[in-house]
Amino acid sequence: MNILGINYLGHDAAASLLVDGELVAAIEEERFHRYRKHFGGFPEQAMRYCLDTAGLNMSQVEHLAYYISPTALLNAKGWVEAFRPWYSIRGKLIYLSRLLYLYHCATLRGRVRKHFPDFNPDARIHYVAHHDAHMASAFFPSAFEEADIISIDGIGEWESTVIGEGRGNCITRTSSIYFPNSLGYLYSAVTRHLGFKVNNDEYKVMGLSGYGDPSRYRALFKRILQFRSDGSFVLDPRYFSLGVGWGQVSSRFIEESALTERMPESELLQEHMDMSAAIQEVAEEAGLHLARHLQKKTGRRHLCMAGGVALNCLMNAKILQETDYQDIFIQPAAYDASGSLGSALWTQHQILGHPRSFTMRHAYYGYESNEEEIRSALERYKDRITFHRSENVCAETAGIIAEQNIVGWFQGRMEWGPRALGNRSILADPRQRKMMDIVNDRVKHREDFRPFAPSCKIESYQDYFELQIPSAYMLLICNVKKAMRERIQAVTHTDGTARYHTVERTANPRYWELLDEFEKISGVPVLLNTSFNVRGETIVMTPDDALRCFLGTGIDILVLGDWIVHKGTTES
Repeated sequence: MNILGINYLGHDAAASLLVDGELVAAIEEERFHRYRKHFGGFPEQAMRYCLDTAGLNMSQVEHLAYYISPTALLNAKGWVEAFRPWYSIRGKLIYLSRLLYLYHCATLRGRVRKHFPDFNPDARIHYVAHHDAHMASAFFPSAFEEADIISIDGIGEWESTVIGEGRGNCITRTSSIYFPNSLGYLYSAVTRHLGFKVNNDEYKVMGLSGYGDPSRYRALFKRILQFRSDGSFVLDPRYFSLGVGWGQVSSRFIEESALTERMPESELLQEHMDMSAAIQEVAEEAGLHLARHLQKKTGRRHLCMAGGVALNCLMNAKILQETDYQDIFIQPAAYDASGSLGSALWTQHQILGHPRSFTMRHAYYGYESNEEEIRSALERYKDRITFHRSENVCAETAGIIAEQNIVGWFQGRMEWGPRALGNRSILADPRQRKMMDIVNDRVKHREDFRPFAPSCKIESYQDYFELQIPSAYMLLICNVKKAMRERIQAVTHTDGTARYHTVERTANPRYWELLDEFEKISGVPVLLNTSFNVRGETIVMTPDDALRCFLGTGIDILVLGDWIVHKGTTES
């Protein structure tokens, strides 16, 4: 049985394909649009990739799942909120956008047939509520037989947060929080006020928070967000000006904070850092409030999380550290791209009733280049490069990195989700702090307050990081042990933390071997790891993408599969 899940209309459009219950491919549409990050249009190319990977065509798809539900869109409670007296006419436009979602649901079959004339006319289309898809993407691929579930983002159809529980092949909702009471909305509105891009730069605010003092704006946020005894929270709408998509803070917010909107790319002042620290503190408190109430109610020890807010690594770690949950599972594409995976899994288990058989143990479900494609790309650029096939690519690359070179590392199938996890990565030696500045100045050209992440062999991570939980998808932040901070200076943030990534040999044998070879040379089983792209572009997908990025930046060496690539030719 073939189930194709898709999401689009908003941001982070994607497609995921289940074949007999197993995930065979999952990829974001943006990967095919080099300069359109978070692309939200119809995921035609992502769908084609998934089908091609499985050797299928659209006539063989029995079930198509979409991450928006007309039933949920028609929820009367959501529409009642539209007529609250404090909403401006401009504010009500966000509710009219729900009509556009209804239109796309009504025309989905025709839209798919337009792009895929061979679409199976007998295929069933399943409309899965936004947060149901999020919850399914978190619980069903986990290794837990039962778990609590928190789905938390900006807005789905009407809800911003949904709490549920998973048992076996069934998920049950237990409570909901409705927009505009939205932690995702609050975080994004402040992100915009700080001069960053909404639905793209929230992680920058998280990184900037390490430089600030939250006490400066703590009282303001206590007035904005209040916690309730039932585990929910409410926002004071007077502090926001709502509009289509995402809003912004109101004049009341500006007056009480005494902080005007920062222009993008302008100087970052201490008050901006303090505001970042304050909103990050609020996110952590809200996450803890939800998790503590839920855990106290159920007594469970396992938690699954999804939604864009679940990408907040500091919040995730705080929940693990300060609740009785022993383990947490967040799949790597927790943001809206997970709607494609979740809607397919919801269809597989919740609608069709099939037992669970798939457990997500890695993130490598994206595009893969074969040897012929790599060789062809090298030939096209041979007037600008020299290259050789390595007999031991991991040992040779480890030596190159230890000599303080920046390496573009392109291997196997691309990662699912926003994090580079060792197949489309830029790598460097983590031992000297100057390497962080070198990578930034020569390649990434990003804000200097943003840290780089450490990848570490799973056998060694407990020696370096205080949080004793593996982090296969780079979704946890914790303190670096004080004794180790000098050893991995380039990946230790100013506040002593790191967004660490643990690498298992069974999940990524080649990347694990590279870390192992680097440890043999340096004594350190850690590499500086950042995504293989430059500012404003998506992560490289193909060998041609990698070569263009390599030649256009200060990356010293490119490793394509088994091939070591240098700039320049023998004649030059």
